Amino acid sequence: MNPDYILVGGGSAACVAASRLVGEFGARVLLLEEGPAAGPALDMPAGYMKYLAREDFLTLHKTEPQPQLGGRAPIVPQAKILGGGSAVNAMVYMRGQPADYDDWADITGDPGWGYAGMLPYFVRQETNDCLAAPFHGVAGPLKVSHLGHHCALSRGFVKAVQQTGLPFNPDFNGPRQLGAGFMQHTIDPEKRKRCSAVRAFLAPVLKDERLVVE
Repeated sequence: MNPDYILVGGGSAACVAASRLVGEFGARVLLLEEGPAAGPALDMPAGYMKYLAREDFLTLHKTEPQPQLGGRAPIVPQAKILGGGSAVNAMVYMRGQPADYDDWADITGDPGWGYAGMLPYFVRQETNDCLAAPFHGVAGPLKVSHLGHHCALSRGFVKAVQQTGLPFNPDFNGPRQLGAGFMQHTIDPEKRKRCSAVRAFLAPVLKDERLVVE
C-alpha cells in the first residue's frame, strides 16, 4: 500500500484520526504502534489491575528525584499498546475543568480550544447510559456508563464528604466538578467490557483495505 497518511503511535488520538481518515475521507492510512493489541484480560473492567507496575503494556519512565516531592522520584507510566492509555487505564471518564480549555483558547488565540468549542465534540463522540444533553451524547461510538454497583463503604464516604459542606455532584463532566459523587467509566453498559479507542473508533475500519496496522 502507498499510504496517504502515516500515523506514528497507535494511541487514542491516532485511533480517532485513522477512523475518520479512512471511514469519512477514504484515505489510505498506515498506523504504526510499538506495542501489541489488547488481550481479553484488558477487556474486563478490572483486568488492568493485573498489569499495574509491569511493562507488558506500559513503559515505566523513571524521573529524577524532585525536591518538591521530598526527594522522591515517581514513575510515570506510558501506554505501549494499540489504543494507548484507553486500552490499559482505569477507564475513569473525566474530561477536565472547563477553565483549562478556556486557558488553552487564551494561550493559542483560537476559540476552538475553549470549552464551548470543545463541548460539541465531547457530546458527538459519546453514548452515555443515563445522561444526555447539553453535556452528554447518546449516539456516539464511545460507551460511557456508571459502574452499576457501589459498595457500602463508597456510599458512606460520599455521604460523609457532603457532611463537611461539599455538595453532591451527580456529573463530574457537567457544569462543575466541585463536589462528591460517583464517577462514570468508559465501559459498555450492555457488554460490561472496556470501551477503548480501538473498540470505539478503530474497530469499524479495521477490515477496510485502506487501513494497515503494523
